[in-house]
Amino acid sequence: MEIKRLKNIVTTSSLDKTLTNFWKDIRNQIRTDIKAELTAELDILKQELTDEKNKVKALVSERDKLKDEMLNFAKRQNNLDNEVRAAVIMGNNEQYSRKRNIKLLGMKENENENLRNDFKKLVTECASMNIPDNQIVAIHRSDTKTDVMKNRQGFKGKGLNIFDNVTKRNSELINRLKNNSDIYSAWYFNGKIYARSTLGKRYSFELYENIKERIAASTNRARH
Repeated sequence: MEIKRLKNIVTTSSLDKTLTNFWKDIRNQIRTDIKAELTAELDILKQELTDEKNKVKALVSERDKLKDEMLNFAKRQNNLDNEVRAAVIMGNNEQYSRKRNIKLLGMKENENENLRNDFKKLVTECASMNIPDNQIVAIHRSDTKTDVMKNRQGFKGKGLNIFDNVTKRNSELINRLKNNSDIYSAWYFNGKIYARSTLGKRYSFELYENIKERIAASTNRARH
């Protein structure tokens, strides 16, 4: 009987030890599996975080690039505005310098001609005017130009064209106005460019002015 009880004790002790080792192995495996899963999840989160950081860096870089482009655009726009203002001032000054000038086309060239006397004679024939010598080839004349221009119809009968000495930019502006569907007529007078709309309203225009916007704004103000 003693031998049998001893065998039972040994068997029970071995079983307990086996179970203890088994559960220990199970716990260790569970810990290992959980650690591996957590490590994998952590690696994924780290990669996602890195990707997001890279996206943020890319967005910041793009923002800075757009900011620089906007600053450069603003500088170019400012330079363009300054150039336009300078061109308008230069055009106005150039046109003012021609305020008393006229152009005469079609006057035949003769050998040993005296342009001053020939022109005076031509004006007398075409416009019935006598022009003093001191009023010819002068920057600021009296009203000789005005009087000649008032009587310029007489030049047409002689096959001659006489008109204001308008600058190239102002000539281009007049052409733009004449080609605009909202404009009935356009002309130069006393250093300025004028136009009459199809509605009968008169305007004065500057170089590079937006014709349609100007007329639309004036029409809207009139309606209100």
